[in-house]
Amino acid sequence: MRVRLVKVDDHSFWVCVKYQVWGSMKPRFKSWKVGEYVGIIVNKAVAGLAQVSGEAYEYWDPIWDNGIFPFRIPLEFIWVTTPDLRPPLALEIGDALRSSFGPKYGWVVLSQALLPEAQSEKIISVILKIDNNLEEVKKNIVQNI
Repeated sequence: MRVRLVKVDDHSFWVCVKYQVWGSMKPRFKSWKVGEYVGIIVNKAVAGLAQVSGEAYEYWDPIWDNGIFPFRIPLEFIWVTTPDLRPPLALEIGDALRSSFGPKYGWVVLSQALLPEAQSEKIISVILKIDNNLEEVKKNIVQNI
């Protein structure tokens, strides 16, 4: 199981959900594989879980309000929850990260590095225990952005 964690602000998260895409200012997606999971962190909690659904591409039209982010990779969201139900990074997920990377595990999130198998499985299991509000979010996405 391949899992990466990424961090973004709340508004940008909703844009990612609406457009089913993750973006970067750098061409960092060469090692990203179709089918791998991307856990998206907002305000030190997991807000969404997606899978890479296609090959990386370059597109210069802005969709985010804080930059162009021309290097993009398509996502298919499989789990999104409301802000009040988001699992905090500090508890079980943080424990899984600390077990491999120590107390300075934040660099793994900032670098969007691939996580080890054991930690990947633990993180996915924690996320999927929380109610999935994806369909509700899709119906109301315009209100969030």
